[in-house]
Amino acid sequence: MLAHGWRPHPKCYPNPRPDPAEALRAVRLYPPDADFYFVELLAFPDRWQTSLKTWVPLELADGWYGMPSFRFLGLTGFSVQTSDEGLRYAAPSMMALSNLLAHQQLGTDQMSEPIGGRALLRSAKDLGRVLGLAALSDPDDLDVWPEHWEIA
Repeated sequence: MLAHGWRPHPKCYPNPRPDPAEALRAVRLYPPDADFYFVELLAFPDRWQTSLKTWVPLELADGWYGMPSFRFLGLTGFSVQTSDEGLRYAAPSMMALSNLLAHQQLGTDQMSEPIGGRALLRSAKDLGRVLGLAALSDPDDLDVWPEHWEIA
C-alpha cells in the first residue's frame, strides 16, 4: 500500500519490541489523496478467542506493530458477498451481528479520541455502526437478518 501512495496515520509508528502486545500501535493508513478516513489492519480471531480484543504482533521492516483481533469479527467470514467488480466483502448482517455481540450492554469505555469534539462511549459508536448498516441496507434485506444471525 505504501508503494501505491498510502500514508501512515500520525499515530501509526513502530515499537522496537513485540511485547507487551497491548502497547503496539495499530497499522492505520490514509489513502493517497485523502485524510478524512483511514484503513486499519485487523487480525481475524481464532475460534477459541474468549477476550473481546487481543493484539497480534506484526513485524514490518521498520519495527513492531499490532493488529487488533476482535472476538466476534469471525462472524464476518460467514456469508461473504462479492461486488460486481469482484471485491469480496462481509455481509452487512454479519457486520451488524459482530458489533451487537461485542456490546451486549452499553459499557462505560470511552473512545480513545473524541469524534467531532465529543467523547463517545465505544459501545454507542459501535451501535451507531449497526444503525448505519441498517439504514444503508435494502429494507427487504433487513427482514432476513435475524435468520442469517441464527444460522451464523
